[in-house]
Amino acid sequence: MSNVTVFGKVETKTQSFPVGTAETLWLFELFDKNGFRVSFIEQSVPSTIFPDVNQGQKYTMKVTKNGVTVSQEFTTPLVSSDLEVPVSLTITFDAV
Repeated sequence: MSNVTVFGKVETKTQSFPVGTAETLWLFELFDKNGFRVSFIEQSVPSTIFPDVNQGQKYTMKVTKNGVTVSQEFTTPLVSSDLEVPVSLTITFDAV
């Protein structure tokens, strides 16, 4: 079965913090249905890509920035199945 690429994009708003609060990177985390973190990335932009994610599975994407977190559950679509098929045949002989 092939895998899919999952894209995440955050809708943002401006929020006031106390003077001296350091800005953090965007932390994107991908969790499987059992709550196991299968992947994560920190970056300076409010969007990300998780390539090579199993299709037909339940996941949760969690995003944290400056101590504020949002999350979204989703199920990856079933898009195709990769199955083996014959492409050639080789014949050999044992000399007598």
